[in-house]
Amino acid sequence: MRNIALSDAPVCITTYPFWRGRGNWPEQNDLDVLESSKVGVYSIKTHAFSKPEIVNFLLYTIMKIDAAGYYSLLDLEHSLYLFPFEYQVKKESIMEDDRFLLSTFGGQISFSLNR
Repeated sequence: MRNIALSDAPVCITTYPFWRGRGNWPEQNDLDVLESSKVGVYSIKTHAFSKPEIVNFLLYTIMKIDAAGYYSLLDLEHSLYLFPFEYQVKKESIMEDDRFLLSTFGGQISFSLNR
């Protein structure tokens, strides 16, 4: 299990009026992110993805959200936008996907979106 400070995680406030008919805000159980071992004690529940298609979609999503020009492989592997997901970035699968461009930026291999 990976430890992360909740203060470091990106925060997104969204209303979900359709969320299981329970009002506007999803509960922690609905998001399936936190586990409670006892009252007031929580641990982060991660979700692992291994299919390259899903990982590439997640990478594409964070690149669209963040809107920076270039991303190193290390940046993509450790993005806070993908908290609480566990995934492994494979350079070969990114290179095969038409949504991404491979280039060098600052002497490092970097990826950007194919616009």
